[in-house]
Amino acid sequence: MQSLSSSEARAGKWTRVLVGAAVLLLWGLLTARATQVLGPQTLQVPLYNSDGAIPVMMCNADGWSFFDVYYYGQDRFGGWPFLAARAVGHLLGFTWTPLSLHAWLTLWLLGGALVMGALSRGFRLLGAGLYTAVLLVNPELRGILFELAQVYPWQMTALLLAWWSLRRDHERGMAHAGSSPPRRSARLLRARTFLLVFLAIWTSTVSVPLLLLLASVEAVRAHLLAPEPFPGRRSWRCWGQGLLLIGSAAVLEGLIRIAYLRYAKSQFGLRHRTHLTIDWDFLGQNARVVASTLWSSPSFPWLVLGTVGACGAALFLWRSSRTRAPREVLLLEGAVLVLATWSLAAVHAPLLTVLEHVRGNEYANRYFAPMYLFGSFSGALTVALGVGMLPGLARVRRRALALLGATALAGSAWALPAPAQSPAFLALQDTARRLEQRKPGTPLLGSYWSTYVMRSLQGEGALIPLPHEHEYRRTVWWERGLKTHAEVLVEHLGFPASGTAEAPEPWIFQYGTLLRLEQPRWETGAGRTFSLYRNALAEGQPHTVAPAIAQWNLCMPGTSVTLEFPPRSRALVMVALKGATPPVEITAEPLAAEGSKAPAAPFPLRAVDRLHHGVLDGGGAMLRGVRLTVLPGRTGKPTDWICGAEASFVFDAAGTGP
Repeated sequence: MQSLSSSEARAGKWTRVLVGAAVLLLWGLLTARATQVLGPQTLQVPLYNSDGAIPVMMCNADGWSFFDVYYYGQDRFGGWPFLAARAVGHLLGFTWTPLSLHAWLTLWLLGGALVMGALSRGFRLLGAGLYTAVLLVNPELRGILFELAQVYPWQMTALLLAWWSLRRDHERGMAHAGSSPPRRSARLLRARTFLLVFLAIWTSTVSVPLLLLLASVEAVRAHLLAPEPFPGRRSWRCWGQGLLLIGSAAVLEGLIRIAYLRYAKSQFGLRHRTHLTIDWDFLGQNARVVASTLWSSPSFPWLVLGTVGACGAALFLWRSSRTRAPREVLLLEGAVLVLATWSLAAVHAPLLTVLEHVRGNEYANRYFAPMYLFGSFSGALTVALGVGMLPGLARVRRRALALLGATALAGSAWALPAPAQSPAFLALQDTARRLEQRKPGTPLLGSYWSTYVMRSLQGEGALIPLPHEHEYRRTVWWERGLKTHAEVLVEHLGFPASGTAEAPEPWIFQYGTLLRLEQPRWETGAGRTFSLYRNALAEGQPHTVAPAIAQWNLCMPGTSVTLEFPPRSRALVMVALKGATPPVEITAEPLAAEGSKAPAAPFPLRAVDRLHHGVLDGGGAMLRGVRLTVLPGRTGKPTDWICGAEASFVFDAAGTGP
């Protein structure tokens, strides 16, 4: 009999090993397949753009500063995944691309399924399978979670890992209810929990209330699973230790955030703080929009099922806490998981309703991703456990649940779309490589959406991305070096001051640098047109300004400055203001040289953004200068006006047209 029991034990062990290996193999194949069909090179996710390019640039950046600890220019998206990737790249001499970074994201995101399996005691395959299915089957959720620019794929798995570690801490406390655990192992476990909790909070501070909720749920679970009435003091102590770890991690993240904000302010003059305020005046409207969005979502039926399951789970756990009758562990574990995951979804509803940031971004569907993910999982788990609890399946319940989990995994593989290359991405990639080959290391001036995306698709000779002055800039350190470059590429789409692809502006003034059109339509590709400009700061003619250009008060109509230069028949004069809003009109009065006939009458300078320019024609007379005068007519609040000028230029315009 003993020999038979030993054989059965070995057979059971090998069965578990083989099943585990099969699950890991299937998970690996799913991960590889998801990388292939859900990457930025496919049609299954939003078009790859500059938002997704920022993480790629962060992975390949040289050096390190406090500005790297968050997604560039945004203090609510922790940058640790990109810092880790940067360390790997520097160590191995590896350059990250959008495809390789997406593979890292997919591996991390689907790794959450394995963690969910570890949290699903008694039905591990079911938990892992359902979580994978929720990630891969729902196209709405796929389009959010597999995009490089989103915080949620990094946050979700970090949150699950922190949850798992908190559970392990509670279980260890339960196992040593009558004694103290070994100090060394206890410290190591707490350090692990602190690290995982910190990563979740660093990824997004929204993780703080979620982790507090999970720590409380785990305290209830530990109490109910105790083999005998759990000592109240020990229960409170385990819960308190979890809260202390979460609070300490939140404090550390807050200190890093403060350092980031101070660094950004001191180095770039901007704090890059995300202002999260309560939207008191629009709470009713926000609630209606949130409800309408959920109602129209394909995830809504699963959210309803999850709500029903959570109510039943809460009732079951409450009744279990009031009786000492024997409890079925599998049912209790299922109730805990259903309630916890539904709570993770439900807590986002008030957050989406009260935060002004959500309305300011037009209730973007991405903010609902955690609700769709955890709410759908809670609903699917409710249905699966309900099937498993049918009376006729009592003797084969675990096998039935495992079969459901395997079916969910197989369904996930079947639901993945066929590979489909995105022509737009291929065109972007091809255009970026041509630009790099023709003008390596050259600044690229244009819109936010046309600059960063190009650099992220290039290699060692990558262009320097410079969104124009009126765009949001996430890499402001490159602006200071524009004056040192002899040539600049300009992409006209989304850059009004540069003109159009068909009619580019001959002169552009950006970041204290005057640029002169060298070759229009120098390169085209991916629906974009690039013109070549050259740095004209050193090409202007010597001239004097009285009073000094910086002392010219543009907020007072009638004030003027005089530019004097050596006599000439024609001259191109320019003045760059410190701002272009509200618009100001400036007239140019040509000044004739002594002994010459009277020049032409004053005329208005042409304004392109903050650069005003015009050609002076003496009409046979020699010109010695020009008087620039501010005309009345500015509108708006004078306190909002920009009243200074930055620079003036004079060029010889002999032989040119008007």
